[in-house]
Amino acid sequence: MNYHTWSQEYYRDAKNIAEVIKKYEKQLKSRRSVNLENLNAIIAAYRKIYYDLLDSAHILEARAGDDRDAA
Repeated sequence: MNYHTWSQEYYRDAKNIAEVIKKYEKQLKSRRSVNLENLNAIIAAYRKIYYDLLDSAHILEARAGDDRDAA
C-alpha cells in the first residue's frame, strides 16, 4: 500500500472518531447522562484514539513525501 493512501485512511478514521466525540460531548452538555464520570472517561478514550490516528497519519504522510523525494 502506498503511504499517502494509507495516511488518508487514517485521516478519514480520525474524522469519524471526531464525530463520535461530538456526539458524546453533546450528551455531556445536555446533562441527561446519569454517570457524568463515565461519559468523561469515554470522551477521553476516544480523544486518545483520535490523536493517535492523527499522529500516525502525519507520520505516514511524511513517509509518503520522503518516498516521492527519493523517486
